[in-house]
Amino acid sequence: MIYKDGRINYLYVKSKSAFKTFFQILSKLAEQVKLHQQYKFENFMSKKKIFNDVFLNLLSHEPGTQKKGCKKFDIM
Repeated sequence: MIYKDGRINYLYVKSKSAFKTFFQILSKLAEQVKLHQQYKFENFMSKKKIFNDVFLNLLSHEPGTQKKGCKKFDIM
């Protein structure tokens, strides 16, 4: 009976360590996926902000003018 309990404990400890290793690998993978998605989102938002800034900047200028210090020109 003692031998059987020892065997069960050995299998329990072995399976627990295997599960722990497997769980750590999955946790690292999940963290990498999370970081990758966060990076993609931040990259998308920065590109969107740049696009919006340029677009709004273009809309704010009067027709027939150029940016800072440039002379007005006649379109016809």
